[in-house]
Amino acid sequence: MPQIQAGAERAAINHPVQGTAADLMKLAMINTHAFVHKKYSSDDVRLLLQVHDELVCEIKSDLVKQIAGEVKKIMESVHELAVPLVVDVKAGENWQETLPLT
Repeated sequence: MPQIQAGAERAAINHPVQGTAADLMKLAMINTHAFVHKKYSSDDVRLLLQVHDELVCEIKSDLVKQIAGEVKKIMESVHELAVPLVVDVKAGENWQETLPLT
């Protein structure tokens, strides 16, 4: 019985955190989609998918730094919190070959 109670307590504490993170990610996707479709063509950039707290995009190589920088700003400013939202940006031909963008 104590294990069940402890599990329920962990779930109750974790639920608002996970739910809020999901909501922030949805807002980031909406804002990123609006930015991309306002400024670029689908030949320049495509939002492919969202995996947990990541957005995966295909971007023309000559636009990667520019667009990635803007997406980073969008994601980091999606909502003001007591702690900063920090976004790491990586690029590569595939997930295995991604490297941080500076």
